[in-house]
Amino acid sequence: MSPDRYGVERTRKAVPTRGWKKYLLLGLPRNGVTIGSRPHHAQAAGNGVTLEEVDIDLDNGTATYELAGKGADGKMIEIDVLSDGTIEEVEQEISMDNVPDAVKKLLTKYMPKFKADKAEKSTRTNFEVFYEFDGQDENGGELDIEIRSDGKQITIADDSAA
Repeated sequence: MSPDRYGVERTRKAVPTRGWKKYLLLGLPRNGVTIGSRPHHAQAAGNGVTLEEVDIDLDNGTATYELAGKGADGKMIEIDVLSDGTIEEVEQEISMDNVPDAVKKLLTKYMPKFKADKAEKSTRTNFEVFYEFDGQDENGGELDIEIRSDGKQITIADDSAA
């Protein structure tokens, strides 16, 4: 298949996943995708990943392809790819043992009674790393907490209404 006018090869084979016929799957630039300004091949972000699901998110009028699956360790991974092939974010499910001690201390300091059900490491376009936690506060309310790896940003969102 030849590239379109943007240098993108549009092919259903770009994302090996079950149920692909339900989606218009992305085509990736022939020379791979980019994270920020560094070129990488598509597999660099998801090496050893078995993709199981593709969703298209049209927030703010921009298409983001959410590729979800499991890594070689069986844990969830989600790769968000913009329509131009740029990887916007890679989220990897991790155990609390893999969360840096400094991040765990901040979580305990600001939310001492928070009980995390799930932890994820999120690497963003600008190579910033965040740790995301889903769980409950002391009253059983659902919370999402996000802590930047350097501790300079903490976001706490009430997820009960979602």
